[in-house]
Amino acid sequence: MFTKLFSFISIFAVSFTAVSQASTPWLHWKLDEPSGRAASDSSGHRREASLFGQTFEDNSSEGVIGSSLSFDGSSESASYHFSSTEFEEYTICFWVKAASLSQKQYCAPLNTYGSSTNGFQIDVDGSSPGNYRYISGSGDIIMGSAQKQWVHLAVSGTESETKVYYNGSFEGSKTLSDNIFNQIALGVNRNGSRFFNGYIDDVQMYDRKLSNSEIHYIYANPGEVVSPEPAVYNITPGDGEAGFPCDANLSWDTAGCYLFEPKFDIYLGQSAESLEKIRSSYESMSLDYPLSAGNRYYWRIDIIDDNDSVHQGSLMSFVTFSKDLELLSLGLNSFSQSADLYQTSDSSVFDNEAYISQAPQLEDGVSGKAVRFTKDSRNKLSCTLAQKSFAEGEEWSMNLFLKIDAENDAFTRVIGLGPQTRQGLYILDDFRVGFIYDMDYIAKGSSRLVPERWYMVSVVKSGDKIKLYVNGRLESGGAYENLKNEDYGFLPYYSEFTQFQGAVDEFKIFAGAINESDIKQEVQLLAGNTELSSNFSPHRNILSVFASEWLSGVSAAQVSSSGNLSLYSDFCSYASDYNWDNKVDILDYSVYAFNRSILK
Repeated sequence: MFTKLFSFISIFAVSFTAVSQASTPWLHWKLDEPSGRAASDSSGHRREASLFGQTFEDNSSEGVIGSSLSFDGSSESASYHFSSTEFEEYTICFWVKAASLSQKQYCAPLNTYGSSTNGFQIDVDGSSPGNYRYISGSGDIIMGSAQKQWVHLAVSGTESETKVYYNGSFEGSKTLSDNIFNQIALGVNRNGSRFFNGYIDDVQMYDRKLSNSEIHYIYANPGEVVSPEPAVYNITPGDGEAGFPCDANLSWDTAGCYLFEPKFDIYLGQSAESLEKIRSSYESMSLDYPLSAGNRYYWRIDIIDDNDSVHQGSLMSFVTFSKDLELLSLGLNSFSQSADLYQTSDSSVFDNEAYISQAPQLEDGVSGKAVRFTKDSRNKLSCTLAQKSFAEGEEWSMNLFLKIDAENDAFTRVIGLGPQTRQGLYILDDFRVGFIYDMDYIAKGSSRLVPERWYMVSVVKSGDKIKLYVNGRLESGGAYENLKNEDYGFLPYYSEFTQFQGAVDEFKIFAGAINESDIKQEVQLLAGNTELSSNFSPHRNILSVFASEWLSGVSAAQVSSSGNLSLYSDFCSYASDYNWDNKVDILDYSVYAFNRSILK
């Protein structure tokens, strides 16, 4: 899996560069005020409670967390009033401690309506020592015993069912519908006739039905609002991950956040619009599912909680690994201006952003247009993408078509891996190409590049080897440890002042080590554009044509259709002058296959 970030700079500055929100309470009174006659609403909804017959200065007491508000059982209350409202779902919870036991029936710590015609109240049942109960015009449910210590009470309801909880545990439910409220009042019953003697702290109301686990969370974490909506964590593959192994399991966990045993609905597809449910009410958190290599998949994990409510997850995507998976593919045929930048498209499945800071210079390339680069600090193409490490042990490949100018300085970096690193593709001091990596290692090509001619350069990290190809031919394939620099007194540290001059076309990064047949297919692309057949072989006419162009003082008119053997001899002498030890270099098919100006 590819996780690190890198940058290509010079030509390219390329960086291989289940959150759920807590449910906001409808109302939340912490009751921690040091003074005054109003309890502020920390939910942000400004639903303050007004105190009657009491003040925080006189009635503040130690709470479960922070302070609480005390009630004398005779005249003191606090309430927030609003227009009569029907709640499709709701949850109300709070902490309560009785100052005395065996209080009269209907003495209520909390109620939700200004009369007994609607809503409900939580009161004591009049027994000794007494029980807290939910009671309405529809019925009642015992919640648990009244005590001279803090207990947590909660009620959740819908249009057809009411559930009650005591100290975070579910105690019972009935088919009751008492969901029309016009107030939340503390310390008194709905009729305003029976007052509660005790302490109340941390009152919360939600306009949805909380699950058993969420209510337990509030009980176990005094002062906290409801725990986050159920979500999955440690998801593999992560969103946007590239190179996920096809034979690996999809996996996730819930980080132990929930009391219930969740189930999952799993959706998967090859587009965001084509998701299909591949597992329903799935109980495991690991899934072995057949995946195809080199494809982008979209997926989603929905959680089913203990109320059988479905919590929809976030849409994610990943791409499966294949050695020839294109992580970046820049055709460089056109650019569009966006603000102060000029962008070109990436045809890989990742659709990465590639841009240049000034209007690009386009010219004819091997496939459509190419980009010409000059010694200008602004003339630098940048791209960021999620990419694997280029370190030892990782496999990767890159491929580009390259044309250099004669004025390039020695050790000019063409492609850089990172904004401040020596790693990258360089033009060396003798017009060869070299790939420098890990600071002190260099893979050198054997061919001298002739200015103003197209070459295809490929770098492949395969196993313990760095392989460098020019025009489809392997020029360096040494093992990593055998490529220690011994030829140069230094290897360059990247400088903005060694700007590359030349042109680049069809730049690609691959997820794995492509093989020679893949590279030769890329060579055929260029051969096809020069109208050469794939089985074309060298002969004297072609050699004469090259000699006629390369040797000064010899014109193309001197080249006859039957060929000119003397020119071939001169041509070999020219090669010798440039210290080409292997004359096969000048006969190589891919050299003249790229010459579009002569080969018609």
